[in-house]
Amino acid sequence: MRQGRHKAALCLLFCCCLHQPLAALAHQQIVNVRIIDGAGQQIERGWIEFQGERITGLGSGAPPRLTERHIDGSGLTLMPGFIDTHRHLFSYTNIRSDRALRRYVKRKLPGILQGLLQAGFTTVLSPGDYTPEIFDVREQLLDGRLSGPRLLATGRMLHAPNDHPASTLCRGNSYCRRKLSGVVTDDASARARVRELVNEGADMIKAVHDRELATHTVIDDSLIIAMADEARTLDVPFSLHTRVSADFVRLANRGIRRMVHTPLIGAIRESDSAQNLTRLGLAVQSTLSWASPEIASARRQADSAGNRARLQQGLENVRYLLNQQIPIAFGTDNPPPLGDVSFMPEVRALSQVLSNAEIIRAMTLHAAIFLHREQEIGSIAPGMIADLVLLEGNPLTDLSALEQVRQVIHKGRLAITGG
Repeated sequence: MRQGRHKAALCLLFCCCLHQPLAALAHQQIVNVRIIDGAGQQIERGWIEFQGERITGLGSGAPPRLTERHIDGSGLTLMPGFIDTHRHLFSYTNIRSDRALRRYVKRKLPGILQGLLQAGFTTVLSPGDYTPEIFDVREQLLDGRLSGPRLLATGRMLHAPNDHPASTLCRGNSYCRRKLSGVVTDDASARARVRELVNEGADMIKAVHDRELATHTVIDDSLIIAMADEARTLDVPFSLHTRVSADFVRLANRGIRRMVHTPLIGAIRESDSAQNLTRLGLAVQSTLSWASPEIASARRQADSAGNRARLQQGLENVRYLLNQQIPIAFGTDNPPPLGDVSFMPEVRALSQVLSNAEIIRAMTLHAAIFLHREQEIGSIAPGMIADLVLLEGNPLTDLSALEQVRQVIHKGRLAITGG
């Protein structure tokens, strides 16, 4: 009964405002609600006020004044919208033609995007998808032709000849190689590829250095540095996919600041210069659930001793990095076949070494830091964008509450009413 009252009150508050211009919206409040701000602070009983896209105030206890549009959030938890820093939208589909891609975007993708929003995700980074179509999806989300989270995208992945994804995801699929793969062979091509992606609209550049998936070839360090330098010149963040701890530490010390994936091979703490990582301004994605028994079972694969060892090494590296005050950003890498919007396998994997509060920070503030968007999203504070999720229960004491989404507010507007 209480849940029904919450839903009815929230609909009364927000639904009447959905079609008004943002500038015309009155101040709106949620009161008597538990607030987890994403930055490590909690208000057990507080209030928040927002107008248009932005949060205008919050505090503990009762608000200084009660606005006309307000709801009672008793029994609910308010936290920043979830952020997935590693969510491919096309890459696991085996699409092989323009026609098939158009059909996927029209028939399948809208449900995925809506499902992500319903699950609480208000921002998603696509770290490698068919280009330039992924940028068109982003524009459709911006102008309202599609409904879903805020989408950031890297476009093609840049790599050495025959490295991932050309020899892995795109094996036997020339269409995939053309749309997803950007081959780099020398300094000139490295810089040209970065400029090409920036001109197409990339929010971030992603390069691949992979001894795990394509052991016979990795890109030379000098080309990674050239790509990172070109991205820096063009004021676009640069990220690197690598899975080996020694490579991770070496390249971090050479100036790479955003690392895609926590290494699964080797202990970071045992690498030369690991002690220097704290001062470098690093941020690292988690993406560990691919190695978990849960994923192996779902994919009908054996839960091998090798996979368990890789997962434990990855978890050890996550804990080491966080102990060194390096942000761990939540990223699922959406491993199939658990479903298009699955995220709890990553939560459950991380819960082996992280506290509930640390996982929440990974899904909010630390993810925003990875995206270089922490001044706008990832925490609850005046001036921040009002990306908010209302949950039944308290995820600080029970992580299953992350799945109990009752309302999603995206850019100050009701986006989803939960069941």
